[in-house]
Amino acid sequence: MIYPKKLKENDIIEIISPSNGVKIKKIKKYEKAIENLNSYGFNIIEDKYVRNSEHGVSSSAFNRSFEFNKAVKETDVKALVACSGGDYLIQIMDLINFNCIKNNIKWIQGQSDITPLLFYITTKFDIATIYSFNVKSFGDDYLPKSMIKNNIDFL
Repeated sequence: MIYPKKLKENDIIEIISPSNGVKIKKIKKYEKAIENLNSYGFNIIEDKYVRNSEHGVSSSAFNRSFEFNKAVKETDVKALVACSGGDYLIQIMDLINFNCIKNNIKWIQGQSDITPLLFYITTKFDIATIYSFNVKSFGDDYLPKSMIKNNIDFL
């Protein structure tokens, strides 16, 4: 199995929205999650549609796949973490550049709707992915800090 490199201080994590974005009522939790990730020494950027959520998607399938493919190609980005789940990741599966994923190995993490993508990457290309928190969970007050720290240490 191919494991992406461990993250280190000042590495860039990009928040992606391959399905839904962050709903307005969850923005404060999302922003707290970003603060928490920054406190571990990471630089956080987000794709163009992370803060959009209309009818269960962050944008059109083309736009979501374009942003995902762009994030995968970016060599300075060391990990991708989904902002939320949803129901429409399947719309972009045929639009993803999987050769680029093989050539730019990085951690890809999320849960719920991103599952088919993580499963495909891991089983087809033998690249480890992480089925774990979407980024908003890093902003949960009720989540034990040890769970967040364990996820960060794994990355």
